[in-house]
Amino acid sequence: MSFTILPRSAWTDTAPGFARFPSRRLDPNVVRTVAPHYPADGPVTYGPEPTLAQSAARLRAYRNYHVNHLGWADIGYPMAVDQAGRIFTCAGLSFAGAHSASPSFADANYRVTAVLFILGNNERPSAKAIAAFRNLCRWMKDNRYPNLATRPVDHGNLRGASTSCAGPEIRRLIPTGGMDIPAGKVTAPAATATGDRAHTVKAGETLSAIAAQYSVSVGTLATANNLANPNLLQVGQKLTIPGGETAKPSAPKPSAPADSYADKTSWPERPIQQRLNDQLWEDNAYDNTKFALVEALRRAGYGTESVTPWGRLQQISRWLRGRHGMRGPETQVEIWKRFQTFLKSVDRYAGAIDGIPGPQTTRGIFGWLNDIRPAYL
Repeated sequence: MSFTILPRSAWTDTAPGFARFPSRRLDPNVVRTVAPHYPADGPVTYGPEPTLAQSAARLRAYRNYHVNHLGWADIGYPMAVDQAGRIFTCAGLSFAGAHSASPSFADANYRVTAVLFILGNNERPSAKAIAAFRNLCRWMKDNRYPNLATRPVDHGNLRGASTSCAGPEIRRLIPTGGMDIPAGKVTAPAATATGDRAHTVKAGETLSAIAAQYSVSVGTLATANNLANPNLLQVGQKLTIPGGETAKPSAPKPSAPADSYADKTSWPERPIQQRLNDQLWEDNAYDNTKFALVEALRRAGYGTESVTPWGRLQQISRWLRGRHGMRGPETQVEIWKRFQTFLKSVDRYAGAIDGIPGPQTTRGIFGWLNDIRPAYL
């Protein structure tokens, strides 16, 4: 049995957003299950035979909401199906989507892939939509995620999920086996499903320049192409560019400001790891939480040209004054007291307001940054 997976270019000319964050790249062996989604659009219907233009318009609307309202890097769904049985590449299968909203369980985004059903709240998925979903899942298990479970997971059963996804009709079908991955083999164009692009090396090009052109890291590009020596490229060599479809490559990004720590932390691409034994502001402690905090405040408009510990404290002080009106003496202890007071106000700190950034303060920063990180994607 064969079927078609439409590329991202079938509904948008934007470049995939999550490809800008290499640490969101999925390990195919870790992905264990697929979760159906629906958009919670209200009492509307999108069947039985929507046109390609109609479904494409809905996907653009979802992406617009996710990017401009929620602050995500892209539409949160890896793939989608409509009532006519079309399969769309959305964010793609190479990078983690958005399935668990809770920062505490965000790793679920790396163990679960998902398929959006373009449905109204109580609309029953058509036989074509269900068949498209099951065929896509079969293809993903055979060609992408070898450890994918046969039965999809109800999104409501994911730890950290807080919605009624994927609607009453799909939730009713899952326990009955009506959404299970079928036996046998299916075939589909692999390039459109994975979302990878191709690039032909031209004279004078370097791997770093090509990586910048497509907004991926040099390491990701080298790994995707099994390059033993990234410095050796041949004119005419074909390279696979992970994480995109047929969209135009993005322009090279400008250099980050001197106080940017975007290259030193995995925040906001992955949940911040707690390193409670590190001193938060020691230059010789590679503390992910420290760099993440500096980067978060810089993106919020409270940057500093200083890269010293005192400069970072002044960055916190400006944010506290500008965002929350919290003023006080400009001493290290008082700045930390004000920040501890802020963390307590958002239920992220229960310790003493003593101006000492110990383990409880670090843990509070860790939780708070995970709470707000979608705002800075």
